[in-house]
Amino acid sequence: MPAHPRIAEVKTFLVNADDGKHAERPRGRNWLFVKITTDSGVYGVGEGGGWPEVAERGINELRHFLIGEDPFAIERLWLKL
Repeated sequence: MPAHPRIAEVKTFLVNADDGKHAERPRGRNWLFVKITTDSGVYGVGEGGGWPEVAERGINELRHFLIGEDPFAIERLWLKL
């Protein structure tokens, strides 16, 4: 039986979609995308919600806990983080 792939990289992409010059969005509008790549080259992409800048900081602080882990152990990883 082949071994599960392991998480090799966690990258964030903060996308600035608005310069913040509009009254309804004085801070601008951003989106956060996250790409998780395994050691076998398979990857997944997701979106970070809430406050994108804060979510990105959190991901960057915790990514080292994910490197080397089984990406299919979602519940265990959630509890670990």
